Amino acid sequence: MIYGANLIIMALTGSNFPEFIMMLLTPALDIAGNLWGFIAIVTFGNFLWLFGINGSSIIFPILFSIGIANTGINSELVANGQAPDVAMNLQMFRISVLGGAGGTLGLIILMMRSKLPHLKTLSKISIVPGICGINEPIIFGLPIVFNPILAIPFLITPIINLVLTYYAQLTGIISMGYIIDPSFTPFFAQAYLATMDIRNVLFYCALII
Repeated sequence: MIYGANLIIMALTGSNFPEFIMMLLTPALDIAGNLWGFIAIVTFGNFLWLFGINGSSIIFPILFSIGIANTGINSELVANGQAPDVAMNLQMFRISVLGGAGGTLGLIILMMRSKLPHLKTLSKISIVPGICGINEPIIFGLPIVFNPILAIPFLITPIINLVLTYYAQLTGIISMGYIIDPSFTPFFAQAYLATMDIRNVLFYCALII
């Protein structure tokens, strides 16, 4: 099927399948290269979640590609004895899904203190996946899907986190990411492995609270 699609694309555009995909992604990659474009794409992905659509899987190829490339640039700078200076690194993508899409880990912690049995039970089920950036139990179990009240913090929290992280990097409050850390590991491990700086771990924890 891929071979057939490749032939059709070559006939219509003169480009092969990989070149065609990159041509489609290039505008999105350009947009995601700056803070506000990055935020717009993250917000779009989170908006899709509100309708039960896995928005993270749609925006992942764009944001992760930018993050990997820019982290590689920072890594080269560090290897040459220079300070990393590209703020739109993989750390920004990690922050956009801190505790899962919508930044719901703080909500899970609040639910653990709830007097309502079903909320407390749901929080116990969700806390470990949430620490690793997986929060479908909350999105569909609370639910956040089709919930206009919870939709507001679900959309706003990642925006605040991204703005704070961006300027915290620029001002030297935390270190810029220069190491590609593993996905779906505890957020505090990602924060440290990306920068080898304990300040980033503390900053991540502060964002959750």
